[in-house]
Amino acid sequence: MKSSLHGCKRKADQLDRKVRSEEEYPVAKFIWQFLSWNKNHPNEEVLGLVRKLKERIKEITLKRIEQNYSMGTKLEDMATTELWVLESLFLKTTDDCQYPRVISRLYWLVFERELDKNIETFEKWGKRRKRCELFYEKMSFYAGKTKAFLIPRSVHEKSRKLKRDYEKK
Repeated sequence: MKSSLHGCKRKADQLDRKVRSEEEYPVAKFIWQFLSWNKNHPNEEVLGLVRKLKERIKEITLKRIEQNYSMGTKLEDMATTELWVLESLFLKTTDDCQYPRVISRLYWLVFERELDKNIETFEKWGKRRKRCELFYEKMSFYAGKTKAFLIPRSVHEKSRKLKRDYEKK
């Protein structure tokens, strides 16, 4: 366990040095996964470093998305890690001032795609498939919006449908 802790800390420290030295740090799948796997690390020092790194990488990636993509971008044209970073956001409305319009648009496309996948999986497996609590929290929030015009109509309707399905089966 101790060697595992030191290995994790050493890897996080190396990554921290790289990210600090490169403004345009390219995010590889394994790096985002490493940070995601360690988001609840039992060691406070490692946990703090992992959270800081994940936020910094998210910041760099969102900046790159804003610079490289337009309102007409299709999700198929984006890198997997860029999609993962978009999935990690939680926008409250379509005109969330916290993010530029292109990020907002791509976020809603990513979330709707995730909704479609979850609806399909639920129809196939029902409650036998373990649900992702973070996704369920977002979906419930969007389903409960009383002013549905603040989010894309399709996201609101699909969220309501999936939430109803989860609650009745």
